[in-house]
Amino acid sequence: SWYNLQTFLRSLLPPDIVQANHRCVHVEEETGWVRIDSITDTTISSNPYAHWEMMQSTIDLSALTQDAQGSDHQSFFAKLVVAADGINSTIRQVLYDHQRLKERGKPQYSGFAGISSRIANVPTAVIEQLDTKYIQGGRITSIYNDSENLVNPDFRLLRVLLIRLPNNTVSYFLIAPFSAEFWQNKPPNEILDLGIEALKNAEFPSVFTDLIGLSNLEQLSHRPFYIHPVTPHKESQPSWSHGRIVLVGDAAHGMPPFLAQGANQGLEDAAVIATAITKLIRDNGLERDSAIANAFHQYERIRKPFMEKVQTATMSCSQWTQQQWDDFNEILHRREYPSSGTLGQLF
Repeated sequence: SWYNLQTFLRSLLPPDIVQANHRCVHVEEETGWVRIDSITDTTISSNPYAHWEMMQSTIDLSALTQDAQGSDHQSFFAKLVVAADGINSTIRQVLYDHQRLKERGKPQYSGFAGISSRIANVPTAVIEQLDTKYIQGGRITSIYNDSENLVNPDFRLLRVLLIRLPNNTVSYFLIAPFSAEFWQNKPPNEILDLGIEALKNAEFPSVFTDLIGLSNLEQLSHRPFYIHPVTPHKESQPSWSHGRIVLVGDAAHGMPPFLAQGANQGLEDAAVIATAITKLIRDNGLERDSAIANAFHQYERIRKPFMEKVQTATMSCSQWTQQQWDDFNEILHRREYPSSGTLGQLF
């Protein structure tokens, strides 16, 4: 489990190494060791690649910096480094920069963005239409238009999640394909107009544009969704490891949360990499570069092909037939690994 991996790592390394405010700025591989140089401060940085930003439509991602006033530079030494520092992994960025793959270090825009808000005191006429035709006594419902007659077929990927709350209150979450520039340098009212326009392009009933048009601009949230694409069968796919450093979780394969598989797959990474490290220690492999390289290669061999399937499902599942869902669920839930028994046989 992830807890066991953290416990295991903490038993090997100084307990203060795993903190949210350590940001890697340099990696130096030495004989038998890795040195991680980091900036440490008390500020928890905003992460536009993974969190909702309230009223931040003018944010310039290129201007973001990892440095901070009053920061303290520290260095850590380790036999192995497991980089589980999220989709905006600074270890990934430094590692790939060393490999002349700087463009693969940062997350890529997935092509999708989301708009969200909670609307109180929704007019009774709107509530009645939503309750009768869509929510139908439930609390959460997801709506999309899979008609093959849409002028732009990409808008079959648009979906609206509605959450019915007491006292004529509704929260919505609109996910749609937008250009990469849609959220930048635009005030909230223009962001909202783009969402309404997307609903019209997807030929949603007018009750949805009426609802979203009621959004309080001061409470409007929006964010683009990012991804670290996994393409294990292409030569351009960078390795998840280099020397004594290995990427896991979102640092290796971050993706939008449309299937809620990000945390699940991070846990599976943890199970695999913990098994690999345990065997390295038992076999005295930490002193042999070839043994480390083989362990990390096995980790990628196990995880990359499946992560490609999960990412493909995440980005295309809104257009799936029931048979495609059944096939994917069969793959997802009926695999023989990872488990303690089968993983032990793979390393």
